[in-house]
Amino acid sequence: IMESMKDYEKELENSFKVIKEGDILDVMVIGISETEITVDLNYYTEGIIPLEECSNDPTFSIKQGVEIGDEIKALVIDAENESGNVILSMKRANDILIWDELKEDYEDGTVFKMKILEALPGGVIGYVKGIRAFIPASQLALTYVEDTESYVGMSVEAIILEIEPKEKKFILSAKAIAKEHAAVEKQQKIGRLMVGDTIEGKIVRMESYGVFIELGDGIDGLCHISQITNK
Repeated sequence: IMESMKDYEKELENSFKVIKEGDILDVMVIGISETEITVDLNYYTEGIIPLEECSNDPTFSIKQGVEIGDEIKALVIDAENESGNVILSMKRANDILIWDELKEDYEDGTVFKMKILEALPGGVIGYVKGIRAFIPASQLALTYVEDTESYVGMSVEAIILEIEPKEKKFILSAKAIAKEHAAVEKQQKIGRLMVGDTIEGKIVRMESYGVFIELGDGIDGLCHISQITNK
């Protein structure tokens, strides 16, 4: 009887609920197809999110992007369409809410994996959390990238370099992550060198205190003047 009363109270509460255009709601996914998402609004009718209102990312797929039971946020764009359903937009809610989350990602140094979809003369374009992101050619690799077209279709790891929500400015850097990876790789290579090993290299620089020798794999070593000869 108590459960029945709770159900009745919930239905009564929902009957007085009014959904308006512009509301951002927490909804549950209850149905998916290739063209739309059906969501539970705790309302007298269901909500529909059309594919074109799911994401700004042109590669977004409903069947890969969401699952039944997911809790998502969506903005009401039509409180009651011709079929009596509420039409919502996930991408418009995301455009409003995501910037605070991205600012936290910037402060935390979150690393994103971004697929490059478009090349421009000065950099490349992709999407992170449904937001269009730009990586300048100078921040795409360890050195400046002239041929940005060759990166289209590739995925790179990047962190947020600059973010301005009011201007919708969202710039990433893959160079910072590439530097970290290169530093780790270099340490691993140096770690394989053992005291007592005999190695061969090319002298690349001479100073008054010794010579620098290129050992390969991006590693240079210093041979101090006291260790060059007994003379």
